Amino acid sequence: MANIDIAVSNPALLEINKKRIGDALRLVGKTIKADVVALIRANAGHPSKPGQAPSSETGELARSIKVRIVNNKKSVGVKVTAACRYGVALEAGANGPGKRHMDPRPYISTILKKRNDWIQKTIQDAVEFKGTS
Repeated sequence: MANIDIAVSNPALLEINKKRIGDALRLVGKTIKADVVALIRANAGHPSKPGQAPSSETGELARSIKVRIVNNKKSVGVKVTAACRYGVALEAGANGPGKRHMDPRPYISTILKKRNDWIQKTIQDAVEFKGTS
């Protein structure tokens, strides 16, 4: 899972508005999921090449994209995963028995890189600072 860290220059001024941050995280998750599904479906019916996003044959990969808000004592975030059995192998590549090998066909990481600046801005906009709102 990729992490996007947001630095806060003066944490003493930070006010946590859980609803606003939750809304921002849900928006990020919903947008990432929509972009990932659209990327997978963009070349439906045409085999993907190494380094390209996988194309949809049956629709299983696109339907298996799940988004979850993760909230533990140290951090909150959005987790985007593919629940189908071959999702990780497509994203990261795989080595099978013998000489079988599949190069990565990144789809989640492609969208995370593409949306990185927007994700950071969306989360930063959700964080309030004392005396600025």
